[in-house]
Amino acid sequence: FFTVMMIIGGGALIVFLLSLFWRIARAGDEAGKSPVAANKVETAQPAAQHQAPSALRLIGVLGFAVGFLILNWSHVVPELRHLMMQNLIYPAGLIVALVMLFDKASRAWDVKPAGQGMREWLYINALMVLYLIGYLNLLSVADTAAYAGMFWDMVHVAGFLLVLWLVDRKTSRLRFLLIHAWLIALPILLLIWRSQMGIETAEEIGWWDTIWPFFFLALVFFVVEVIVQIATDEDGGQGIGTFKDVVFLILYLILLISAQPEAVA
Repeated sequence: FFTVMMIIGGGALIVFLLSLFWRIARAGDEAGKSPVAANKVETAQPAAQHQAPSALRLIGVLGFAVGFLILNWSHVVPELRHLMMQNLIYPAGLIVALVMLFDKASRAWDVKPAGQGMREWLYINALMVLYLIGYLNLLSVADTAAYAGMFWDMVHVAGFLLVLWLVDRKTSRLRFLLIHAWLIALPILLLIWRSQMGIETAEEIGWWDTIWPFFFLALVFFVVEVIVQIATDEDGGQGIGTFKDVVFLILYLILLISAQPEAVA
């Protein structure tokens, strides 16, 4: 499954790059035309209006997630569930995220205030790193016959893609609150996953080596983001918001680097 998904993802990436180069070449050809011809083209083809897509379309994608869970619960043994999450679902989610990132890097979208793009890229890259950490957490499962965290792993993959899509495609400032809400939920999701797997916390592990520093840091900056959005308007708060995001991500990175293994099986 992993090989097939990588082939599909590689083909999609090649098609995307070819279409990107074609658009660049076409734009260069149109720029070389005479001013009269350019004016005719502009008159015949009015500028396209950018519109944020509806989030209701994601319901159809969630149908696949539900079908996948039902299939695994009814016909698949735990070892194969772990194998499918490891070699199919997580790699597929990463491929989708990378395609979204390439699309974002090449897309011109002028409906968002200046400064929001920087904030989006900061959080998107952070979410990508945390997604890879979640995948490494799945790979650390030693006894695949006792794998019982399929549902929560699926929630992690689906939630990651949903947040990534909303941050990139929507225009409301509430999407930055959504990011913090997701970062608050991630430690709790890990705690539930570990309890389902029967992993016990080592007694000698200190508080700073548990999930709680990540939880409270995200909670504090969630409140700070609320204050920033209330105190500033759409345009004026981007500088303050970017500074806050940089401070938050630096602190989060320090916690990740200093974190020690917090539990023993």
